[in-house]
Amino acid sequence: MHNEGCFKQDAVRQVEICPVCGSANNCGMAKGQETCWCFAMPHALPVAATEEVDRCYCRACLARMIADMR
Repeated sequence: MHNEGCFKQDAVRQVEICPVCGSANNCGMAKGQETCWCFAMPHALPVAATEEVDRCYCRACLARMIADMR
C-alpha cells in the first residue's frame, strides 16, 4: 500500500525525467534555480498550457527535436 509521501516522490521523479527517453533532464527550475540550461536553447517548441503536461526534455532529446523542426 502506498502512502501520500510515495505519491509525491513518484511525482518528483516524473518531473526529473525526460518523457522521451527516460533519462534525467537536469532541469534547473525543478531544482529550485532561477533558470535552466534549456533557456539557452533555440525557442522552437510551444510552452505547455498546464502543469500536468509540463515535462522537461533532456538536453539530447530537446536538441534532436529542435533540429528535426528546422
